[in-house]
Amino acid sequence: MKKYITTFLLLFIPFVSMAADHCTNPTEYTIDRRCYVTNAQKQKKPYNAVVALVDGEYVYCTGTIKDFKGAPYIYTAKHCVNNKDGTIKKNIYVRTQNGSMFVVNENRVGDYVPGSRAKDRSGDLAIYSISAEDQSKIIASTEFSSNSRNSQNTYKARVIGYGALKIMSDKDINQFKQKYRNYLKNQKGIISNGTEQKYGWKSGGLDLDSSYADNFVQYLRQNDLSYYMDTLKNTSTLKISRCTFSGAGDPKGCQIWGGNSGGGVFDDTGNLMGILGGYRRIIGGTQHSASSGLESVTNVNFLK
Repeated sequence: MKKYITTFLLLFIPFVSMAADHCTNPTEYTIDRRCYVTNAQKQKKPYNAVVALVDGEYVYCTGTIKDFKGAPYIYTAKHCVNNKDGTIKKNIYVRTQNGSMFVVNENRVGDYVPGSRAKDRSGDLAIYSISAEDQSKIIASTEFSSNSRNSQNTYKARVIGYGALKIMSDKDINQFKQKYRNYLKNQKGIISNGTEQKYGWKSGGLDLDSSYADNFVQYLRQNDLSYYMDTLKNTSTLKISRCTFSGAGDPKGCQIWGGNSGGGVFDDTGNLMGILGGYRRIIGGTQHSASSGLESVTNVNFLK
């Protein structure tokens, strides 16, 4: 049975203990089912193999330490390491779960063109080498999952990464929707009942990639920066989404956001099944945090 890695569509301040989430307050978090990764979990597989891609103190993507022939490598998404001119970053900074930070060097990248609308994101992957000196800073690494892509089985999965969307209670989601309705009324003169597709309402939630909603996000950034940063730029905390993953490559219930890009999809033993690429910005409803908006893509094998 061949080992494989599949790429999905789709991005450290220490963990704040006892933060509310679906794991601690499931009745208050019925839509957003993600949980914060605890300090105890960070000592165990596969959490201890997850790294943050950092620019200064800002976390912009996620990566995974994967062992190959006795040497550790960093696996992430190609679009995470793409410069504005289309070239690939030769070096990037990563940070482990014990706070160690070091530079890793480009090894190889896939053939995906960042920014394209291609549904096949199998080439949206980048692999970086870790110097012999810095390998001593590695806490742990993981392996490829042995789950077969050709199988019709459904596998338990864990998506782990620095998704920028705050884990939102049902109350938080309702507050966000109300802020948007207030924005439409006060800034655009529009009375919305919360269902009109032309204003970005979708499946009970709000699609931030729609034009009106995207303008609202920019309005928050300019006029309510604290709320904007706390809600939509919450990349300082590591989060987990438990979901399922079929042998045909279809995820179900995986909740992700920008910052999860490049992060791993792990099987129930903590081995790596896939790397996350793009995501849909939907808050609330049945597709909250892209819970049912991912598309399956072609299987790829790397370093074989």
